[in-house]
Amino acid sequence: MTKIMDHIRHLAVTIGPRGSATAAERRARDYVAQEMKALGLEVTLQEFPSITTFSWPYLILYLLPTLAFALSFESPVAGAVLAVLGSGAFYLELNFREVLEPLLPKGTGYNALGRLRGSNPHKKVVISAHHDSSKAALNFKPSLVGGFRTSFLLMALSLFLVPFLLVAYAFTGLEAIRWAAVPFLLYLLGTAASMVHREVWNRYTHGANDNASGVGTMLELAARASGEPLENLDLWFLSTGCEEAGTFGIRAFLRAHGRELRDACFINLDNVGAGTVHYMAGEGMLPTYSADPELLELFAAACRQRPELNVKRGLYTLMPTDATRCLAYGYRAISLLAVDDRGLLPNWHWITDTYDRVEEETVSTCAEIVWTVLKLMDAEQGTSREQTDVARS
Repeated sequence: MTKIMDHIRHLAVTIGPRGSATAAERRARDYVAQEMKALGLEVTLQEFPSITTFSWPYLILYLLPTLAFALSFESPVAGAVLAVLGSGAFYLELNFREVLEPLLPKGTGYNALGRLRGSNPHKKVVISAHHDSSKAALNFKPSLVGGFRTSFLLMALSLFLVPFLLVAYAFTGLEAIRWAAVPFLLYLLGTAASMVHREVWNRYTHGANDNASGVGTMLELAARASGEPLENLDLWFLSTGCEEAGTFGIRAFLRAHGRELRDACFINLDNVGAGTVHYMAGEGMLPTYSADPELLELFAAACRQRPELNVKRGLYTLMPTDATRCLAYGYRAISLLAVDDRGLLPNWHWITDTYDRVEEETVSTCAEIVWTVLKLMDAEQGTSREQTDVARS
């Protein structure tokens, strides 16, 4: 498994921080493409427009309720309407129906796709991992990150309560109702300030766990598949850019290839470099999307077959992954992530996300469980084909 660690070292150390839509992200994409070509994969490069950070659209959304509150002094109805539109836009943005992104400046994101077809491919499988890295932010500080989910829920509650209060004020004219929104507005203003701090003062992480670990594991699986072909599978190895900006790499990929992948299985590898590997039964911030039932059964079967790997079933309700967007769009997907004893991603979006904190045993475990699943898929498709042949004869 040392080759996995070589990939992680190259991405996290040789290239280093790889912000979304930056030259470093492009170097990471080119490295992955070079490694795929060396394995004999059919490689395609993709470039796409993308915002460079999720901070700006959400900063606008966090400030809109305050603007609506101020507008309510001039026109209660206009203030209420603006607040309701803002909460609707928040829900749409959160669930990958971007309404503000078209208004924001763009950079260029970079994807790499390597394809390996078996001799009789009957099933398409996309194995994905993102190669960009995030900026650090105060709410990911180790002493604060344990409250990330709670702070998100408070923020979401504020974004929905403020419109409710302003609508109630517009109907009743009771000042007490309008002023009841102030504590929630202050919370949103504090969240907005943290976004500004993230963009102005913080720097990109080295992204060893998030997500050089996933890319290294994906390349290891590609190497295995090129040396031990899975004849019944059509394997797509996808390295995405701009995941940390809002999963725009996988969006660009689905726009280009989505029609032919409606029945494909997506296996997403993200933060698999430390902790205990989990296959996630569901993911998403609000709501939570259920993983594909067939993939859940396959991973459960793989865990029974390989109990020594100690892979667990879990639920991921922190930030979106590439698989979350796939599930929201109706594709069949699942994510693998490794979490610590608190259910958190080690060194998540923090400056400590460095190569020396990646555990080789953890990335090895992730590679082993996914390879076991691929072998089960291949055998299953082979059996299905044999049954079809017998029926036809």
